[in-house]
Parts: sequence; structure tokens; C-alpha cells
Amino acid sequence: MKVITTGLVALALAAGAASASNFPDTNRNASVERPAPNTTQIEVKAGKLLTARELQNANLSADDLISVTSFPTSEWAKTHYER
Repeated sequence: MKVITTGLVALALAAGAASASNFPDTNRNASVERPAPNTTQIEVKAGKLLTARELQNANLSADDLISVTSFPTSEWAKTHYER
């Protein structure tokens, strides 16, 4: 009885591993690239986007202009997630 159970478990594990190998890039680290709609490049002062520690690590002053991508955002998101 143990031999049959062991054989069935081994077969199930082998079948599971074989079926999992048919799905490449389905893990959390898989990247999906697609163009973002309605984006524009804008320049803003670094102090508006970065913390003091981030400015120091990037060797920037708060008045330096940096180029960032602007994504379309709803008014609700602007009022609730403004940094």
C-alpha cells in the first residue's frame, strides 16, 4: 500500500512540475511592457518629488530641474496621493 501511495505522489509531483514548465514568465518578476497612453515629459524641481535623503543620494539640490514622465491622473488621486 505504501509503495502505491508513494508512486502516486511521485507521479503527481512530476505532472505538476511538467505543467508548470509550460508557463514561462508567469511569476511575480515577469515584466509586461506596453506603452502608457497620454504621457508627456515635464521638468519639475527635484525638491517637489524627492525627499532630502533621495536628493542627497542623487547629489541634487532641491532647485535642480529633473525630467519626469507625467501620467494622466484623476482629481481624486491628485488630492489623496499628493506627496
